[in-house]
Amino acid sequence: MHLVDDDFWRAPPVGRLIIKPARLGGLLASMQLALRARKANVECIVTTSLESACGLTACAHLAAAIAPEACHGLATADCFATDTGTPPAIVGGRLQLPQGQGLGFAVGCA
Repeated sequence: MHLVDDDFWRAPPVGRLIIKPARLGGLLASMQLALRARKANVECIVTTSLESACGLTACAHLAAAIAPEACHGLATADCFATDTGTPPAIVGGRLQLPQGQGLGFAVGCA
């Protein structure tokens, strides 16, 4: 039995789910789970699993869409000696999403 099946949603035994997009199957699967959780009044928190700066940026966009005021677990960029680019900056304890269209990620060694 999958842990989050139809029976789970009938009477959720938890008030919060931790969503790790890389472990769950990507951004679409994560958003689908978050939308279902919202209907059941279950809070969702997005966390990374040691993604590159690009993956971290994608997770940050997902977190902003799911629960913009929640404290998500996205501060893993310092775990790498080098990366695929520059991760979003953290200013005043808040991760700053890139402005403009798309992901806003620029490739380049950071």
